[in-house]
Amino acid sequence: EIASQRWVQKNRELRPTTIQHAISTSKFIAMVARKVLEAGQGWQLHYQEELTWLKPKGGDAPAGLRNTLRAKVQNWGNYREEEGTAPDKIFALSQPKDGGGRRYAYFFLEIDEGTETVAPGAERMKQASFWRDTSLLRKFIVYVSAYLTKAHVQRFDIDVFRVLTVTTTEGRVRAMQEACQSYVKDVRPGLLLFSDWETLCSARVGAIEFSDHLGRQVSLL
Repeated sequence: EIASQRWVQKNRELRPTTIQHAISTSKFIAMVARKVLEAGQGWQLHYQEELTWLKPKGGDAPAGLRNTLRAKVQNWGNYREEEGTAPDKIFALSQPKDGGGRRYAYFFLEIDEGTETVAPGAERMKQASFWRDTSLLRKFIVYVSAYLTKAHVQRFDIDVFRVLTVTTTEGRVRAMQEACQSYVKDVRPGLLLFSDWETLCSARVGAIEFSDHLGRQVSLL
C-alpha cells in the first residue's frame, strides 16, 4: 500500500500541468532574486529552505519545510470549521534596520496558471462542496481566516505574512480582486496581493509590482 501511494504521488508530480506549475514557481523566485540584486541597498532574498530561525510552537520542523496552513474559518457566514491550504512556496525578503539587525517580510506564494476557478457560482458557494472543491476564493478565505486567528503564528512562527498571487492576465487579477471585495470579509489592506506576468516583467528596475484587493499599487522592494 505504501509503495502504491508513492507511485501515485510520483505519477502526480510528473503530470504536464504539475511540471508547468513548478516551472512557473521557480521562474517567479528567480525573478525576485534578480530584482533583489537590482535593488541593492542591503536587500536579501531568503529561500524557503533557509528559514531555519522560525520555530513553530509544538516543536515542529522549521516553517520552510512544511507548507500546510490550517485555520478555523472566521469570515464565511456562520461556518466555523477548520480548513486548510498550502502555498506553492514560502520565502522572505529582508533589509537592514537602523541600529543593526534586519527587518523581515514573509510571503506565501500562489501561482495561478489561468485554469483554476476564481469564484464558483452563488449556489455552489452555499453548498458544503464549496470547501471540498478547489477555487482561488476558497484559498483567500482560508488565508484571511488564518490572519484573523493568528494561525500563521502558531504554524510558522511568522508575525505577519502577505499572500502573493501571480496569474496570467490583468483580467484574472481584476476577477480575483472583485471576488475578494464581494465575498471575503475583514481583509487587511495589503494582505492579499495580485499581479500578472506582464506587469511583473515590465516593472522598473528593482521593482516587484503588485496590487492589493482594492487595487492599490504595492512594490515589494
